[in-house]
Amino acid sequence: MFLETSAIVEYFIIGPEYRRIADALASANTRFYVSPSVIFEATTVLAGKRQIEVREATALLEAFLAELKAEVLPATRETAMTAIDAFDRYGPASGKTELRRLLQLCRR
Repeated sequence: MFLETSAIVEYFIIGPEYRRIADALASANTRFYVSPSVIFEATTVLAGKRQIEVREATALLEAFLAELKAEVLPATRETAMTAIDAFDRYGPASGKTELRRLLQLCRR
């Protein structure tokens, strides 16, 4: 399961989709993956939303990823092309609808 920025942030701020995300993470019978750009973006957004220092947000995110045993995927040209293709097919992120769609895609 690829961990996406908005789902990570939603989990940490205990937003409206928290329970759905927490359940998906807990019931996932698969490995977890994350990219360097997601780590960067989730850390900076989390620091702002929770009004905490970047180093504290970093520690929270690192502990979360370690607990999930998430593998950091290398950022390659192929990764970029896959992301562009996904954007072309599914459009930009758009709040709750996007979170639901991402969770459905991740369960496949």
